[in-house]
Amino acid sequence: LIAQSILIALFASFITYKVMGKNYEAAVFASATCGFGMGATPNAIANMDELTNRFGFTPTPYFVVPLVGGLFIDQVSLPSLLTYSAKLKVCIDSIQTFFIIFQYFHIKMSQYSHLLLA
Repeated sequence: LIAQSILIALFASFITYKVMGKNYEAAVFASATCGFGMGATPNAIANMDELTNRFGFTPTPYFVVPLVGGLFIDQVSLPSLLTYSAKLKVCIDSIQTFFIIFQYFHIKMSQYSHLLLA
């Protein structure tokens, strides 16, 4: 666990942050990368929430991260599953996750809509 924490922190700091543009959005994406590395999509969103609650909202990571975590990662892992029923369950879980994340994103956007319209 210690090695995993160190590796994901290094990856987020030196790769994700630089590739995403070295700005505030890149820092939020890097925090999401730490969440993915230490768990799953909910961890990534919790990390982003903590950062944006402290330093201000940015919409792009809240759109990209849940889509990648909720849909694309599950679809990439589908071929490794052995049975059709397991694949179907993962598809249904992915769709449910997408709608939950979409609702969360909608709530977040409505909270900060006055900032986006300014």
